[in-house]
Amino acid sequence: MSEKNNIIVSCSFSIFSETHDLKFLTQEIGIKPDKEYTIGDVEKEENRFERIRFRNGWILESIYKDDIEVDVNNIIINIQNRLFNHLNTIRFLKKEFDLEIVLTLHIVTNDVGFGYDICYTEIFDLISLVDRFTCFVNFMK
Repeated sequence: MSEKNNIIVSCSFSIFSETHDLKFLTQEIGIKPDKEYTIGDVEKEENRFERIRFRNGWILESIYKDDIEVDVNNIIINIQNRLFNHLNTIRFLKKEFDLEIVLTLHIVTNDVGFGYDICYTEIFDLISLVDRFTCFVNFMK
């Protein structure tokens, strides 16, 4: 009998600044972030250390949890769709306020053979905004 494959995939679209409080983004973009913090905020994650934020952050997230195959592109597209009508505004604000934009994928799975090809053309509008794309994969037993 085979073991059930479990997977959690989260995608976050993060805007950072070391000099500007990013609360204005919610009004300018018209979207409430899933997370928001300012320099000096202390965050304690469950079973982890405390960390003090050294920059301001405005973050949208898309999370998928299941035990079957997951379409990673759709998780990224979910973020892109939330931002779609605001991409030009974000592009302008990024340049005007020297903002850093990071797209992050975090995958937790018990499938050590997990792999996925991301279709760049489907997420081009979102990717064209980002400065960095990061991906973390954690394997659980």
